[in-house]
Amino acid sequence: MVQRPGEEFQELEGRQEPRLVKALEMIAPGTALREGIDSILNAHTGGLLAIGEPEEITHLCSGGIRLDIDYTPALLYQLAKMDGAITLNANATKIAMANVQLVPD
Repeated sequence: MVQRPGEEFQELEGRQEPRLVKALEMIAPGTALREGIDSILNAHTGGLLAIGEPEEITHLCSGGIRLDIDYTPALLYQLAKMDGAITLNANATKIAMANVQLVPD
């Protein structure tokens, strides 16, 4: 069967996972989250980010510091210097916690 121009894009749209698309949009170049991630990468420090609603991921967290403050790329970079993970709310507008240990189920 021969596909017509544009059909392959329609097929791809039908197979896209909405959560994955949202995650990719959040870390796309030009976004505030990407700016913070780029700062971490350029400093060669690394970091562990957990993004989701705090009530959904709190059960995975142990210790750390509860912040609940507005997100800025500079603050993300500074917090990434700590050893633990950083948790952000689902749309990455707030930093919920820093320096937490993630304990999977």
